[in-house]
Amino acid sequence: MKEDKELEITRFKIIEPFLKKKKKLKEIEEEENISYATLKRWVNAYKKNGIIGLEKKSREDKNSFRNIDEDGIKKIKSVCRESGETSITKLYANCKKKFPETFSISYATFYRVVNNIDEFFNKTTVKYMEKIKKENQCYLVFDVPLYVLVDDKKVFTKDGAYDAKKIVLANGTTPRKLNIPGEAELTGKGMGMNAQRDGRKYTDKNIYVVGGADGAVKEALYLSKFAKQVTIIHFEDTLGCIEEFKNKAEQTPNIKLRLGSRLHAVYGAEQVEALEISDEKTGSVEKIADCGCGIFVYAGTTPNTELYSELELDNGFIPVDENMETNIAGVYAVGDIRVKQVRQVSTAVADGTVAGIHLAK
Repeated sequence: MKEDKELEITRFKIIEPFLKKKKKLKEIEEEENISYATLKRWVNAYKKNGIIGLEKKSREDKNSFRNIDEDGIKKIKSVCRESGETSITKLYANCKKKFPETFSISYATFYRVVNNIDEFFNKTTVKYMEKIKKENQCYLVFDVPLYVLVDDKKVFTKDGAYDAKKIVLANGTTPRKLNIPGEAELTGKGMGMNAQRDGRKYTDKNIYVVGGADGAVKEALYLSKFAKQVTIIHFEDTLGCIEEFKNKAEQTPNIKLRLGSRLHAVYGAEQVEALEISDEKTGSVEKIADCGCGIFVYAGTTPNTELYSELELDNGFIPVDENMETNIAGVYAVGDIRVKQVRQVSTAVADGTVAGIHLAK
């Protein structure tokens, strides 16, 4: 099958640098977000059977999640409901004890099944909330704030109002839209997607990356590993990324630069069928027919600070001190919403840790 062949080629391209002794598996693991064990399995399969060994194997393991019948799911659900237990290890032991003759599911599979049961998730969440409330006099409220009086530390939602001694603002940012014709209609259908999640759908197809900063070029380099061609569209005459990324992009054979250009419009129904690229200097517009291509947009982000008019802002972002406290005492801001140089998950977690320690004093 064509799909199987494409998968074999994709897997080979991923492990090819290791086979040619250009990279270690650990490096590929970090770049591709694929486990070391999986990469090792692909390498061994390739060495044993060539590229055919990289085809997708059908799992015959009776403990596979997909092969658990409806009766097995019902048994697990019944034990979850009856026992009131929130420890998966104890639930697994209870199932084996209650159904000794028929229960042959591995713990790993059982773990995946239980974590997909809504009743279990709801029960553990409620218990966790009760524990936090009891130990820390802290309430967890899942609601959407409609209005915030930051100075008074009062939050209004559709279900009521909440007074607090201290507040942590962690609203993050929203990817900036291009606001071009066709963008809204094709978002998620070939445009405005996530490279790590959606990139491989465009194996051996053309991909367009809009943006020239570090994030855009880094993703373009990643996408070039399985795309037929990656075109970087950037409105400035030079890329705005670090020198390392710029050099790699220029040296990658299937990356093409369209500098001094903007994505002008996109066309299509259920997928991108054509796009227009405008020239910043001449104003001319080129229409390109490219059915089934992928467009990944990295045009920056907008901070979600519209509710916080009382706070001092810097280009829409919230300035904080070393304790993550804003210009209003008792109000903290963490993550991408605050003024900072690096916006990554790791830095957001660090912000939250610092704010948590100081607001608890």
